[in-house]
Amino acid sequence: MSLILPCRNCRRAPSQVDPDRWRARVDGQAFARKVDVHGCVQIDLQSYYIKQQLSGQHVVLFVNAQDRAFDVW
Repeated sequence: MSLILPCRNCRRAPSQVDPDRWRARVDGQAFARKVDVHGCVQIDLQSYYIKQQLSGQHVVLFVNAQDRAFDVW
């Protein structure tokens, strides 16, 4: 039988977790992408529809954390 002792250097888990906290870290981050033939761009293996009329054009997407959206330029 082994004795398990508490870890003195371990961090305790927070009592509450904010699942949207990560958004503040990426707010304003920019991604340059080329719009595909379907009007979509890929960010982090996720496809986002923008507009088919922009097909073939290069766009910059800025993370807008407050609105939970990308601002497209």
